Amino acid sequence: MMGWLVYNTRPHSIVDEIRSLCTFETDARRARPVALAKVLEPGQAGPVWYAAVKCELRTPEAALAHKERGDFALQADNSYTFAAVFLTTEEDGWGYKDMDETAGPVADHAPALILDVLTPTSAEFALNW
Repeated sequence: MMGWLVYNTRPHSIVDEIRSLCTFETDARRARPVALAKVLEPGQAGPVWYAAVKCELRTPEAALAHKERGDFALQADNSYTFAAVFLTTEEDGWGYKDMDETAGPVADHAPALILDVLTPTSAEFALNW
């Protein structure tokens, strides 16, 4: 399963595991999920988890680098919210393959709960998604 991370044992709480995978903090930026949703999609090995992840840029350098990349509009508080997608499986343990909305419409059934909080984007794949 190319591109998948598979655990030997299933996490005690899948929602907590997804939340943890969407959370990080450095001096330059901080990310945390603001909404999570589990969706059963046809053709997928297991549930698909969608997360709206708010990324706060904490330094002027991080904000400038983000603006130069230009995929997501920067909000007044130097943050943006993007969609993370986790395909999951329970074949040979519990595993996931993660991507964000700019990876294209691999899984495309995100509920309004997620879509309504995303920052506008100019990324072509995200717009198709």
